[in-house]
Amino acid sequence: MGLLPAEEVPDFFVLEDLVYVRWDDAGYPIYRGDRIDVSIDDIIVREGPRSPDFAAARRNPRGG
Repeated sequence: MGLLPAEEVPDFFVLEDLVYVRWDDAGYPIYRGDRIDVSIDDIIVREGPRSPDFAAARRNPRGG
């Protein structure tokens, strides 16, 4: 999305191979899965650098 420069994007994770376990006491489903840690560098390697880069991006989606 480009809302932050790459160096400010925190690491995050995704879950793969989700398996339903049960419902919790509040009625939400609980799943088990494999955690895959991801960094912005992983995204850049896979998808390439953002174009235009953060510094050159428009700040107002309606024309600014």
